[in-house]
Amino acid sequence: MLARWDERAKEPALRARRALERLLDGVRGSSRGESAWRASRLTPNGYPLELAFATDERALRYTAEIAAPEAEPAGRLARARELLRALGAGELPESEFSRYESLQRGAELHWGTWIGGRHDAGGDRYKLYVEVAKAGYEELVREWLGERALLERAGLRLVMIGQELPSGRRELYFHAGELAWWEIARLLGRFGLAAREEELAKWMDALWGRRVRQWLARERGGDFGFSVSPATESKPLVLTLLARAPRVLGDDARAREKLLGVASRFAVDLSDYEVLSGALGSASGGSHHGMIGIAIAEVGGLRLQVGIEPCVPGLGG
Repeated sequence: MLARWDERAKEPALRARRALERLLDGVRGSSRGESAWRASRLTPNGYPLELAFATDERALRYTAEIAAPEAEPAGRLARARELLRALGAGELPESEFSRYESLQRGAELHWGTWIGGRHDAGGDRYKLYVEVAKAGYEELVREWLGERALLERAGLRLVMIGQELPSGRRELYFHAGELAWWEIARLLGRFGLAAREEELAKWMDALWGRRVRQWLARERGGDFGFSVSPATESKPLVLTLLARAPRVLGDDARAREKLLGVASRFAVDLSDYEVLSGALGSASGGSHHGMIGIAIAEVGGLRLQVGIEPCVPGLGG
């Protein structure tokens, strides 16, 4: 599958490969040998790399493991800092490193830290993903998102923080579980996006294959997450509703058909996904799709995003 990158964007693909050689070096040197390539929590089948696609961005995008599976998750944040420095991504400020480190200290971590890459004609950008596995983050959420509650319910928790380098833009990822439609509407209103409710409902209907608003008006359902990327001087706030693709779309062949159908219906570009996921269209059972998301901002169209695991038989992953 990665070989298809070269056909889409040769120079960015070369830079992406060089970065991945460095990022995946720990997995490559693992004492577990070949089984290390099936031991990650990043993807459905344990592969340590996920390819990512978004309808508003033609960059080559991915998220990768940065250490061997036997490496302690608690030590991966420091390794990520070193890798980002080596990749020329810029320096993570000491104050932010210390804050992320404090969120992980003493917690039972499952994966610790990942690094994402974005490569296009304009250059290279990276994103640090930090696992949040314990309480104590409430002050940080209030500082970055304001004092008003997001959802007044038990079970909502911050599970991950993303930070882009070199821009420094942050994204907070929450797991919510089952949601009612009024709670989704409340989230939209909380971030000044109430006017996008009807549009979001149409996109969700197309992906879920049912009238989602009516379904969730009767009862809580689904298994949702969401992320919030606060506004900066140059970019608006973005709220992204997230769900696990297999639960929403089914196996790989059905997921691919649905995603391309939605892209066509709403006239958004998912052509990179279409090309790179070609072999998934004939896959029998199982899933290499990860999370799907619908991103909503105050202006501009909604954005569809999806992650897929590249190690599929016949794709040369």
